[in-house]
Amino acid sequence: METNFIGEEVVYIDNQTYWAMNYYGTTLDETLGEEAMDKALRPALMKVGEDVNVIPVRGPKEFINGEYKYTFEIRGDINCFNGIESVYKNDVKIYELRCTGGLIK
Repeated sequence: METNFIGEEVVYIDNQTYWAMNYYGTTLDETLGEEAMDKALRPALMKVGEDVNVIPVRGPKEFINGEYKYTFEIRGDINCFNGIESVYKNDVKIYELRCTGGLIK
């Protein structure tokens, strides 16, 4: 059974909305649990900003920890972007998140 979720991150400056990102994700494997989060997703997200080839909104382009692999493909820049974040276990996709966002003028 898949689990779906949605969320939003908003940055305010002087009480004005400045930047926002929406995301929608799904777990593709009913056995997905804390192990995948602890070995792939959380460590990858802790590396936000370390990969100079990716804008700092999620994790790096790729992060591998044992049998888990995290990837983040993004198009655009911090002003306007969309991306796909994935987690694989033994090369089988078990999680996907799609995000979009940018500056609010």
